[in-house]
Amino acid sequence: MRHFVFPGEMILNSPSELNYTYIKDDKTYSKILGLFDESSNSLIPLKSIWQPRLNDKVIGVISSKGRNGSYDLEINQYIKGVLLTDRRDRQRYYIGDIVEGTVKEIERRKTVILEKPMLLKNGILMKINTAKIPRLMGKENTMINELTDLTDTKIAVGKNGYVWIMGENKNRAIEAILRIDREAHVPGLTNRIKDMLENKE
Repeated sequence: MRHFVFPGEMILNSPSELNYTYIKDDKTYSKILGLFDESSNSLIPLKSIWQPRLNDKVIGVISSKGRNGSYDLEINQYIKGVLLTDRRDRQRYYIGDIVEGTVKEIERRKTVILEKPMLLKNGILMKINTAKIPRLMGKENTMINELTDLTDTKIAVGKNGYVWIMGENKNRAIEAILRIDREAHVPGLTNRIKDMLENKE
């Protein structure tokens, strides 16, 4: 069973190190507005701000070119992305290019250094709540794989909330992703998305 919880609300009468919680007086409290799933003892945030971690895959937009093959990327409103390249990298980037990269270093939580860049061409970029990214991916990538199969699109997902879509049916994919963003907390979402994409809704 799931129920809404508010920041500061006790969710367990015993200490438990769950994500988005804190422990006080041997009890567990929520740090966020979210849904507490009693069956799995997990707290699902309704909204969140991306906190970068090493090896996170992110998507950003080149905002400026620096010296020695460096580029600044807009990856969200709070954190700056920096992509460092070397002479062996033949790919050149331009302002407005969409790039996927992996977090290599984190500097004071305000700047992330990215590596393993991949230029994402001919697609469109959208943004969703970062709390909904795990639901968009699904367990073992089942949801995102179903989306790409049923819409015949290519989709790249960044932990920072940016989603890139390419393909003739991209509008259909966008519609499904927006629905996941709205209804991620509602049981039975996977079947509803499948029915929608198979024109059963």
